[in-house]
Amino acid sequence: MDEVAQPLDGKVSPAVLAMAKALVVQAGGFGAVTKAVEGFGGFAGQYEQIGKVSAHHDNFWEVPL
Repeated sequence: MDEVAQPLDGKVSPAVLAMAKALVVQAGGFGAVTKAVEGFGGFAGQYEQIGKVSAHHDNFWEVPL
């Protein structure tokens, strides 16, 4: 967040800094999800598994009521 404030001589709205901090946290969260998926064979591997499960269940994907 210091990089945001430095070029503007520290004259940055607290709301802008809060938003920047939130974006950093959000980006880290997306990275964690991507890392987890990669640990299970990547997105292609996950889509392949979804396809196998769908085929096994005759493509019935709706939640039963």
